[in-house]
Amino acid sequence: MLLAGSAQDAALGYVQTRLQTAGQRVCLLSNLAGVSASIPLDVDVSDARIGIDDQVLHLRNVAVILVSSLRSDGSIHPLSDTDAQYAGHETLAAWLALLTMARCPVINRPSSRLPGLLLSNIEVRGLARSLGIPTLPERIHTAGRNRAEDSVTACIDLADHRARFARAGELPARPHMLFPLGPDEPLLACTRIGEEYVVDITRNGGGEPSARIREQARLMSTRLLDRLELSYATCVFVARNGECQFTRVYRETPNLLSEESVQRIATALVDLIGKRLESPRGR
Repeated sequence: MLLAGSAQDAALGYVQTRLQTAGQRVCLLSNLAGVSASIPLDVDVSDARIGIDDQVLHLRNVAVILVSSLRSDGSIHPLSDTDAQYAGHETLAAWLALLTMARCPVINRPSSRLPGLLLSNIEVRGLARSLGIPTLPERIHTAGRNRAEDSVTACIDLADHRARFARAGELPARPHMLFPLGPDEPLLACTRIGEEYVVDITRNGGGEPSARIREQARLMSTRLLDRLELSYATCVFVARNGECQFTRVYRETPNLLSEESVQRIATALVDLIGKRLESPRGR
């Protein structure tokens, strides 16, 4: 089995461990720049070979591929910044083609119509609005402190795109994307795993969001992820004025989730992989 995603992705790590414990051979593709692929042009794509850590894996022997994210960072050869960027784009394009043509089931198979795995947050937010999903206003913060000293702020560190919460106005002195939370405005992370959903709630005071708000988050996630053709991803919302407002999509497990939710997601992913093993070529 192939897992494409970050080595720091907690849910993906649990999935890898559980599958290996069950006797499955699992390969993690965390950086495509360090992986070689040989794709014959005159025969079936299933004859492609992938080199990972001095091991050769034939694509025909891969049972399932799970795509959380695709990254091509750096190069084994010294290159100029321009050449490195070009090489990274070409590597990514080759892997997208390979995953699209793979005959085995691929969870989050790259779409030929809309590149849901690659769209920027700005593009995803624009798509959400076109689907009638309200988006929460965001702003970029670059100073070392937040003027709203008494507020709780959800923020995305633009250096590593990880989610954090800042209290008492304290933020590292580097760019962050902010969306301030009111005292009764919970953050809802709705993760879709096939047909199953895990909704994680981070409260900023107040009580639990209503069943209507939870269902609204699930329905909005379904609408957006169907359009992006992603069967595994997390949509994050803020409940404001009795309605869900969308912030962003995570292809990897966001670090704001509770350990319980991460474990539930990992369990659902293992179950989904098992179902894909029994199904024909799918997403």
